[in-house]
Amino acid sequence: MIIETEPDVWRLQTKPASDDGKSIADYCLDNNVIAIGWSLHNDTLNERDISESEKNELKNLRDNISNFEEYVSIYPKFYGGSVSKQIYTLHNDIKINDLIWMRYLGKYYLARVGINSKWQYSSNKSVIRRDASNQRTDIAWIEIGEESDVPGGVTTAFIRGRSIQHIRKDGIKEYSMYIYNKKTNGDKYKINLNGKLSPMNMFYHYISPSGCEDLVCMYLYKQHGYICIPSTNKKSTELYECVLLNPKNGHKIYIQVKCGQCDLDALDYMHLDGDVYLFTSGGKVKNINQTKNISVIYPDELFKFAFSRENRFILPKNILTWCEMITKIRTDINL
Repeated sequence: MIIETEPDVWRLQTKPASDDGKSIADYCLDNNVIAIGWSLHNDTLNERDISESEKNELKNLRDNISNFEEYVSIYPKFYGGSVSKQIYTLHNDIKINDLIWMRYLGKYYLARVGINSKWQYSSNKSVIRRDASNQRTDIAWIEIGEESDVPGGVTTAFIRGRSIQHIRKDGIKEYSMYIYNKKTNGDKYKINLNGKLSPMNMFYHYISPSGCEDLVCMYLYKQHGYICIPSTNKKSTELYECVLLNPKNGHKIYIQVKCGQCDLDALDYMHLDGDVYLFTSGGKVKNINQTKNISVIYPDELFKFAFSRENRFILPKNILTWCEMITKIRTDINL
C-alpha cells in the first residue's frame, strides 16, 4: 500500500528520571512503544504534604488508570500544576504514520506509528521505576545505523530539547520516508519534493558536520596534495578544524568548516601562520577581499567534487552513501 499523507518526523530522547538514570530505549525496542516519563512515582507522591491514607488512595487510583482522562485527573495530585505539554504531545499530536527517530548505544533507530497505535499508561512497578509509563503502542522500530549513516539534521536533533519533539530541518522528512521505504517490505511512503530542494541542498542537509570536514580534507588532497595531520583535529581548537601540510614545502594549511546558515569572517583568521581555507554550506564568508592568505571553498564546487565518479575511491563510505541516496531518490520520483 502507498501511504499518501506526509508524516511528521519526531525524535525521542530516552533518558527520563529512572531510578538508575539509564536510557529506556531498550524498553521501547523490546516492547514496540514510544515511552516518556511523568510516571507518577511513589517518591514524587511522598514529597506531598498529605496523609498516608491519602497517599495510598492515590496509589490505588494510579494503579488502575485505564484512559487518558483518568491520568489527567490524577496528575496534579502527584506533581501539582497542569499536565506537562509533553504528555499532550504524546497523546494528541503524534499521528498514525508519523515517523520517530531514537538513539541508543551509538545506533539510530526509526519507527513508523502503526494504525493501531494508542496512548496507554503502564502501572507496572518496574515500568514506573524506569519512568516509562506514558506510552504510545504499535511502534515498529528499525535499526538504521551509526552516526555516519544518518543525516546531520537527525544527529544534531538529539543535542538538547524536550523528551519528544519535531525535527523540522529541510530534507529530513524526505530522507526519513526514503530510508523507511528502503528498509521495509510493507507499506511505502509517497515522496513528493515539489521542487523544494535541489540536489545540492539535499546533500548539505544530509551530510554530518564531521562528514563535511572529511570532504573538505579530501578535496584539498585531490586539488593540492595537502595531507591532514590527524592529531590536530581537537575540540579545543575552535578557530579551525585541523591542520594540513603542503608536502612540497611543509607549510601549514588551516581549515574551518561550517554546515548550515553560518557566516564566517576572514579577518578572524589572518593571524594564523599559514594558508587558510574557509567553507560554509549555507552562510557567507565576509571580508575575503581584505586578506591574502585565505581562500574560500564554495558549496557548489565541493558538491561537484563529491558527485564526480573519478573521486569515489578517495571518499569515505558515508559520503558515498549520501551521493548514491540522493541520486536514487531523485531518480525514483522522476526529478
